[in-house]
Amino acid sequence: MEIRKSELKKILSLIKGPEKPSLRLEQYETPVQLASDLLWVAATTFDDIASRKVVDLGCGSGRLAVGATLLGASYVIGVDIDKRQILLAKNYSKKFGVFHKVDFVVADVAHFALARKVDTVVQNPPFGVHRRGIDIVFLKTALSLANTVYTIHKASTASYIESKVPSLGGKISHKAIGLITIPRMHSHHKEKIHKVKVIIYRIKSIK
Repeated sequence: MEIRKSELKKILSLIKGPEKPSLRLEQYETPVQLASDLLWVAATTFDDIASRKVVDLGCGSGRLAVGATLLGASYVIGVDIDKRQILLAKNYSKKFGVFHKVDFVVADVAHFALARKVDTVVQNPPFGVHRRGIDIVFLKTALSLANTVYTIHKASTASYIESKVPSLGGKISHKAIGLITIPRMHSHHKEKIHKVKVIIYRIKSIK
């Protein structure tokens, strides 16, 4: 792995989402610190990135997907239902010279499938605030696609998420606490910055 964590963080900070994010799709950027920490631990502690095939579900503008390629993933697929996000992600992959190792696909995560399992999924799925149950849909798809899943969920839903993992064919191997800061993006947002405590899970597929 030739890139340093500080370099990874700097590049990820340059990847921005759309000017007008969708409320229905719960679009918000994975914070740079959280994204770089997740990818760095996945790569250096667990060897789940370098020379691995990786999928980023709900990839948005490509922060996790591009980060995975920079950390040596052999091939990455970014999936998002929003064409605007996919266009941004493609442009960033070209800007940072990794477009030859990553494909971006416009697709509904609920119906996305591959002929063969990949090594790793990284995802920051919607929390299910505006689309009830969408967090579980993402988790179900992730475990069907990969041997190892890194996924981010609201800490307040931890008991629910953890109760669902076994029935979806997974086993939690590690978890860590993080924080997502969501800026005021919509008219109903009252706080300038809303902080959400999250849990990052590493889950192994047992199917």
